[in-house]
Amino acid sequence: MSEEDRRNYPVDNLINNGIVPGLLAQCRKANTLFTGPVINTEVRIRAKVKALWNKAVKMSMGNVKLEVKDGFMMKLDKLVDILTSHCAIRICIELGCSPVCNSEVHIDCRYRKEQKIPVH
Repeated sequence: MSEEDRRNYPVDNLINNGIVPGLLAQCRKANTLFTGPVINTEVRIRAKVKALWNKAVKMSMGNVKLEVKDGFMMKLDKLVDILTSHCAIRICIELGCSPVCNSEVHIDCRYRKEQKIPVH
C-alpha cells in the first residue's frame, strides 16, 4: 500500500477491518465469555468507534472546547466501553452498611443475568 493510499483509506474500512476486529479480539482474550448479550452488537460497537474517531478528528482540527478535549484525552489509554450493562459500584460508607458488613464495596446491578459481566 502506498503512502497516498494509507492517507486516503476510508474511515469505515479502517473501523470495520482493523479497529473493531482488534478490539473484539482483545476483549475475548481478556475473557472468552465476552459475547452478546454481555457486549453490544458489532453494529453498535462500530458506531461508537466511528463517533470517537470523528470526535478525535474535530479535536485535531481545534474545533472543540478545552473541557471536551481534556475529557477525551483522559480516556485515550482506556478500552472502548462495549458492554451492554453498567452496574454501579458503591462503597459501604455511601450505603450506610452495618458494622458487621465485610464487603467494603457492593455492586448494584439490576440487569438480567445474561447481560452481567461473566466471571472468568
